[in-house]
Amino acid sequence: MQDIRDLDPASPAEVVQELTPCLALVAPVGMTVDDRRAWFAAAIVALKGVPIALVKRGAEEALRTADHPSKIVSTILRTIADDWAWRKRNARPAEIHGTPATALIADESRYTLDEVRALPKAVRGLGVAGGWIDPDDLAKVEAEEAAR
Repeated sequence: MQDIRDLDPASPAEVVQELTPCLALVAPVGMTVDDRRAWFAAAIVALKGVPIALVKRGAEEALRTADHPSKIVSTILRTIADDWAWRKRNARPAEIHGTPATALIADESRYTLDEVRALPKAVRGLGVAGGWIDPDDLAKVEAEEAAR
């Protein structure tokens, strides 16, 4: 029963561990080490906040069905969408890592301005497209970098 209420986010290392077999099966021959690093960085952004049990479940489905790196994360998110939404909707305030009861769980997965600054430029656009980075925050960070 505890597993279905788990809201603890998977760590980046756990995400990489679960996605490595998926990528190993479908990575193109010409995918360089740097390409793989960028892919894993984007996957970590896309799965930010998702509990490890859901990442594992989604990765199992991706391992069976995904035939290209671009399909791995989308398969995971599609596979876990209903369960992840249920967990966030039915979480009790005490389970939301000590945040006040009025906290919006859906916003928990948004990156802070400092986190956006720390992300590689190649990943930031994916974060905006996925809803994990506020477009205004990205604009602020890009303006700061242009001013340097």
